[in-house]
Amino acid sequence: MNEQLKALIRLTVQDPRAAAAGLLADKAAGAQAMPLAIVVVILGVFLSFGQSLIMPVAPHAFGASMLQNPLLLAVIQFMGLMISTIAILVVGRIFGGRGNFEQTLILSVWLQFFMLVVQLPIILIAIVAAPIASVLYTAAIFFFLYLTVSFVAELHGFRSRLKVLGGFIGVSIGLAFVMVFVLRLAGIDLEGVS
Repeated sequence: MNEQLKALIRLTVQDPRAAAAGLLADKAAGAQAMPLAIVVVILGVFLSFGQSLIMPVAPHAFGASMLQNPLLLAVIQFMGLMISTIAILVVGRIFGGRGNFEQTLILSVWLQFFMLVVQLPIILIAIVAAPIASVLYTAAIFFFLYLTVSFVAELHGFRSRLKVLGGFIGVSIGLAFVMVFVLRLAGIDLEGVS
């Protein structure tokens, strides 16, 4: 890992808003947002397969059907990334935010990449200590929520992270319903592919 990437990871942990501001100021990163989104989705698919080798998924579970078709998994992950990016942009703009699509996408891509970096050691810990890995994974989810709220606040110029958190929770619930509806239209239900 190069030094610039390590520094950005450190800054993301120490001061998420400053990390977001740095990414927003980096015009070169913003211009590469879509190719980076594709790379992050591919890395996510590889990580999902690696995780399934260590922690097998029940054959009838929703995740099992996705793991049988890596292209479908990649499309669903990419679709989720794009929908969440557009939601962050649109809802932020509705409430007076100033971010644009390219900025929103680069922050979303970084958050996804950062989460993959965090998940990798947790998956490895699960090999020897599954209960500890479960606790770490739960902590990582809450930390990821904190990072997301901080990044959205910086993106749109909002001062109150608490208000952003409320909006994020509301929008997430709404998006979950939309995703379930879209997956059902595609013939996928929570039991697997129909």
